Amino acid sequence: MSSAPSLSGSHALSSASDEQESEYIVRTRRLHWVRTALSAVITFAAIAVVGCEGHSLIYYQKTHSFDKFWLFLWPNIDLRPTHTLIATGAIITALALLYTAVSFLPSPHPRTILLNALSSIVAFIGLISAISAVVFIANLPTPFILDGSSYGETIHSWTCKWAAVGGKDSQGDEIISPSNFMRLCVETRVSFILTCVLIGLETVFGAAAGLGWWLAIGMGKKRSAATVDFERVTERKS
Repeated sequence: MSSAPSLSGSHALSSASDEQESEYIVRTRRLHWVRTALSAVITFAAIAVVGCEGHSLIYYQKTHSFDKFWLFLWPNIDLRPTHTLIATGAIITALALLYTAVSFLPSPHPRTILLNALSSIVAFIGLISAISAVVFIANLPTPFILDGSSYGETIHSWTCKWAAVGGKDSQGDEIISPSNFMRLCVETRVSFILTCVLIGLETVFGAAAGLGWWLAIGMGKKRSAATVDFERVTERKS
């Protein structure tokens, strides 16, 4: 009976029954593809977070200096949420790609424990990163106006405010917001929502990692019990 070398132990070294070994191999293979699919979904979601926030940051960097030409598009913008989401997305992307790469690397030896450990680490770091980012952004102070100047505005709050209601100058004339502000508002909202979604995805990925440990520990107990029974039978015969 053959098995995937990277997903299960060698049957020749096991004292468990053929049926138990076959069932274990089938389950670990299925779990492998489930974790691989989850890793791919997490990767795409995290890349989308980086892409959305990265685009808004690039636009801001290109236009915030327009005030030198009396074109005031931005107040004092707090870039911490943008930087936080970009960093979080980059970390989660790197971790998910690492797991995917390692899981598909050919190996002549079993790597069940390695993949279980790696998936646990990836899920834990990714989950903590996503939760930290969401909590940090959710607890930022509400933007306010002091002496006619805006403070605490983020790229998201400022673009969404203008895209929704526009604004007026000191003479009361209507000012049309830049056309890209609506897109930036949507992109920054999507990036935050995707980060929240990543919390759920990392939780599921962590559960899949835990299932891998459960299968491995259960199979280990069965092998140990079978080995003990075999030794007892051998002793009686001798």
